[in-house]
Amino acid sequence: MAWIYLIAAGLFEIGWPVGLKLSQTPGRLGLGLVIAVVCMGASGGLLWLAQKTIPIGTAYAVWTGIGAAGTFAVGILFYGDSASSWRLVSVGLIIAGIIGMKSEAPGQSPAQSSATLGANWRIAVFRAAMASSRVAHGGVVSK
Repeated sequence: MAWIYLIAAGLFEIGWPVGLKLSQTPGRLGLGLVIAVVCMGASGGLLWLAQKTIPIGTAYAVWTGIGAAGTFAVGILFYGDSASSWRLVSVGLIIAGIIGMKSEAPGQSPAQSSATLGANWRIAVFRAAMASSRVAHGGVVSK
């Protein structure tokens, strides 16, 4: 259950910078700030719950990684941020780090962790390749 809390916390972590960005739109100051504050509170509360069983370093790294990668994606999809190859590779490294942190779960032997990491790494590489392919073929316009 702690990992569900942590993933949800990471998703709410995406919401507060989006709320702050929305607050810069004329006529949306109040709505944007409410979204930001609610997301901050939910994100922090869920992180607190997750840290009851997940080590603090792991929880924080995964939480911020989900927030960073998710906000990066929102920026590209909705705000016209650049989707250059270097930026995509860089966010792919953040995602690889999240997978690495998750794969070294407490209670697993090193062999089990290595097998989990290998499977997760292949999935991450495949997803990054698919995202790059969509960008290269006009799925997302880069600046």
